Amino acid sequence: MHCPRSWPRKAERSSFRLRNATLVTIIPMKNAWCLCVGVFAVTLFAEETNKPTVGWKAEWITVEKLPEYRLNKLPEYRLNELPEYRLNNLWLTFRKNFELETVPDKAVCRIACDSKYWLYVNGKRIVFNGQLHRKPMLEGTYHDVVDLSNHLKPGRNVVSVLVWFFGKDGLAHKNSGVPGLLFDMQVDGVELLSDATWRAMPYCRFDATDSVWKNHPYSAYEPITANPQPGNHLAESNIRYDARYEFKGDWTALGFDDSDWPVAQTLGKPPVAPWKELYERPMPLGREHAATDYVDKSEIPAVSDGRPIVCKLPRKMIITPLLKVDAPEGYTVDVRTDLYENNGDDGVRSEYVTKSGVQEYESLGPMSGNAVIYTMPAGVKILSLQYREIEK
Repeated sequence: MHCPRSWPRKAERSSFRLRNATLVTIIPMKNAWCLCVGVFAVTLFAEETNKPTVGWKAEWITVEKLPEYRLNKLPEYRLNELPEYRLNNLWLTFRKNFELETVPDKAVCRIACDSKYWLYVNGKRIVFNGQLHRKPMLEGTYHDVVDLSNHLKPGRNVVSVLVWFFGKDGLAHKNSGVPGLLFDMQVDGVELLSDATWRAMPYCRFDATDSVWKNHPYSAYEPITANPQPGNHLAESNIRYDARYEFKGDWTALGFDDSDWPVAQTLGKPPVAPWKELYERPMPLGREHAATDYVDKSEIPAVSDGRPIVCKLPRKMIITPLLKVDAPEGYTVDVRTDLYENNGDDGVRSEYVTKSGVQEYESLGPMSGNAVIYTMPAGVKILSLQYREIEK
């Protein structure tokens, strides 16, 4: 292992490679360094740490009528004691319509969740892959700070949030045990706060027999894929998305009808357990990169023959894969990187179940590798295969 002689100064960013070519990056942050090793990231704190953020008016919210043991039996919960419930790998959606007379010069909001979120304003995605992991050494939870002023307009607006709840521990993540969202914007007399007026709907299938959501129609994300599964050091799970059960229309859009969505369940104001105190993230949000063609785009077939399609990346990268195909419904497309192919412990993979016709999909779980491998049934028309680079 070739290591730098010393930690970088606070204003510097340093990178080096291990003997197996894994990239190691040290990123300076507020009172800390972020050590990125391949797909993993660990925060190393200096002696003086950030103080908790105060002044919260918003409440933590979640989807109503989740199985009761999730909220009332947190200390006793162990994944292997209740395997039939599959408590991990949940996807939840939240929406809030609101009116503005004028748009403030600054519309800064503070957002937190367990475990990852994607933020949309009036149908446009503003934050991709938001929220830092809940670090095992931190007694609390990070929150992000986002200025929405460039995305709001006078009149009616809507904020939509997709939340991915890992539901299990990993080397770089401490599970809170409760899927939740916190949104707090207080500026120029305008307050937009997560509370019981927000709409909240699960976007995943529940296996729990006592859940009122067991057979609800919008259950595109399924809790588990076929084996193999990621290693125990990862909090993330494989992702399986069935397009036949997705929302009808763009659920993030201003005109989407959410009148039949239930209101959110409130779980208390910070610093309520299990998230406890909140700390501003010590590193900036990563920017969203554009979808990009693979290096060997010209070699991608127009129609699948059933064999794996290996798409080369320009280097070893952390990415999310995209696809656009024309297919009958019910076909399964497997997506993984070359590193997963060699060692399932190295990351997550994705399964996509097609609806009928032309369709697009992006698997939101970051993958690490030198190439992305798509495997789909013969006869599927391939209109586009791309990737999006993810910043750590």
